[in-house]
Parts: sequence; C-alpha cells; structure tokens
Amino acid sequence: MRILVTGGTGFIGNHIVRRLLGEGHHVRVLARNGATTQSIKALGAEIVEGNLLQLGSLRGVATQMDTVVHAAAIVGSGRATGTEYYEANVVGTQTIVNEAKRAGVSRFVHLSTVGVYGLGALKRDVTEDQPVKPAGSAYAKTKAQAEAVVLESGLSNVILRPFWITGGGDRFLIPQVATLMRAGRFTLMGNGQQLWSISAVENVGDAAALAAVHPNAP
Repeated sequence: MRILVTGGTGFIGNHIVRRLLGEGHHVRVLARNGATTQSIKALGAEIVEGNLLQLGSLRGVATQMDTVVHAAAIVGSGRATGTEYYEANVVGTQTIVNEAKRAGVSRFVHLSTVGVYGLGALKRDVTEDQPVKPAGSAYAKTKAQAEAVVLESGLSNVILRPFWITGGGDRFLIPQVATLMRAGRFTLMGNGQQLWSISAVENVGDAAALAAVHPNAP
C-alpha cells in the first residue's frame, strides 16, 4: 500500500514509518525539515517537505496515497500557548483532512489521546462508548476538536487514543523523571500502589501501522 505519514520524524511517527517500511509498503513522510529525515530516508521513505499551516506547501501531498496516518501534533500539556495548540492540532488536522479528501484516499488514521475522556476517566477502565469530555489542558481540548474534524470529514477513519507514551526514543517522560530522581526531587505520591496507564511507543506504532493497512480496521 501507499501511505502518507505526518509527524513521521517524531517519537511515535518514526516507529510507524519503520514498521510500514519493514512490511514493504511505500511510505511518504511529510516533514517540516528535511534535515531530520536522513535515517528514515535511508530506509526507503519518500520525503516531502511541507508545513501543515502553510497550505501552498501541501498541495498534492496525498496524491496517489491509499491511506493517511496523521501523527503530527503538539503533544503534552504546557508546551505551547492555547493558540499554538489550536493551530497545530485543529487547523493542521483540518488541512491534512482536506488534502486527503482531495486526493481520494481510502482511509484516515488519526493519533489522538486518552485525555479526550477527561481527568475522571483516568481512574477507571474506559471503552470506545465513553463520552468525549476533555477537561483542563488546551492539549486535550484541541485533540478532541481534531477528532471532530476527522469524524465529520466523511473519510473512512480510525482514531487511536493512547495514554502516556514512553519507550525507546522517549525525550520527555523518562528524561524528566530521571532528572528529578538525580536531583532528589522526585516525589512518590500515596503508597505507590496506584494504577496508572502507560503506552509503549512500540505498541502504539504497531497499532497505527495495523490501522493503516488492515482490511478490517475501520
């Protein structure tokens, strides 16, 4: 299959690209900076430079693609202003959805977050029937808005909602915790027996790759 991946040089996107290439698919990666794509280009990925907020740079980016996997976003809380979250996560999603529709792709896979369920949902198991009710962060709110863009697009779609992602190549969670521990400032909350969900980036990447190509995914 021919698959376009946005955010393909990022933490999750890199795993998605490598998995799809390893299975023999043609992978086109949309990247803002071609200099960051050398490792996946060496594996056979087709690189297209463009910016989700610059419409002219995206014209035709999804042409001849079967599926789009949209992993590009500003992720996590407190990393940008509300406006920056909205532009990257909502406007950027609308832009790539428009290109996917224009190109006639058969499937759109969107990487979202469990945060769209709200903070209360994190204390119990949830199913796909759980209502979307983001609370607190601009990140969760804009990811919920981005989901709405995908759901209302008319495209056959799969939305994945992983929880806190870590694993090989993690540049946020593990380094942050390690820094606090080295400085003696890491605080253990409660008795250490609380339940918490962690998503391995390798598993998330595999799930997204499967969602892109499996005939029964949508």
